[in-house]
Amino acid sequence: MNTKMKNIKKQIKELKINASAELDERVNEKFVQALGHKKPAVIRKIMQSRLIRYAAAAGIIGAIWLITQHKEELPQPKATQPAVVSESQNPADMVSIFSLNKAFRDGGLEAVEKRLEKADEAGPKPKQCLSVDEMICELYGC
Repeated sequence: MNTKMKNIKKQIKELKINASAELDERVNEKFVQALGHKKPAVIRKIMQSRLIRYAAAAGIIGAIWLITQHKEELPQPKATQPAVVSESQNPADMVSIFSLNKAFRDGGLEAVEKRLEKADEAGPKPKQCLSVDEMICELYGC
């Protein structure tokens, strides 16, 4: 029996099969499925080349360089002058949300305080100052 095994091994080694590429692909797919392996990804095959890896690294470095160069060219915000409060404005207009927001954007909290002071100065003044007793008397009736 030993000679029979040697003959079989010899015949297998000498066996020459001419198969088409299509048949090779089908057989290869069946082996892969039977073994449970996935085909290597296309990107993995591509990245096996050193030249392609260097080109990808150069592309990433170039993109980073372009981004950093672009950031340097961005215009810087301009310094603004504090808001000027017009004397002719109505006090109600001076303390509106729009007006106070504009004052804050133009000059910060100092400009808002100035605008509120101007509105207080331009606003109506009471003819007489009431005492606490007089206010309570007006509210609840005496």
